[in-house]
Amino acid sequence: MAIIRQAQPGDVDAMTGIYNEAIRARELTYHAGEQAAEQVRRWLFTTEAYPAYVVEEDARVVGWSALVRFHERAAYAPTVEMFTYVAPAHRRRGHGKALVARMIDAARRNGFHSVVALALSSDPLVPCWIERAGFTKAGYLRLPSTSSDRLAEVTVLQAMVS
Repeated sequence: MAIIRQAQPGDVDAMTGIYNEAIRARELTYHAGEQAAEQVRRWLFTTEAYPAYVVEEDARVVGWSALVRFHERAAYAPTVEMFTYVAPAHRRRGHGKALVARMIDAARRNGFHSVVALALSSDPLVPCWIERAGFTKAGYLRLPSTSSDRLAEVTVLQAMVS
């Protein structure tokens, strides 16, 4: 049975492992290199206004999601960016959907106006986010690929929560 709970600093090693697995697979993230647990800790546990949650199966963290500051300029303060990662062996069990729903609710409770998520346009989950989680396509970015000299298209997704 899976449970979702607020992430704790003691979860950082498992969260970092899941995140680095996505980096190595060149999926779901645009970090060019793996992250150290201390970097993830500083990134995710800076303030209560930006919550993070984990999903556990058999007392093991198998996925996580977090809200982080979208942009440093004050005018963007009502918008947060959301990250969601599930270990490959635990995908297609509804964990991502449940985490996204929890984060949308957390954004609303914390007084944010909108949630932004970035995804490779080729990611097959983009239509799922739009259909199931209330996101709309807000635009596209063309960014250099971390695995080639080609440009990759990134879809900017946005959910209005207030």
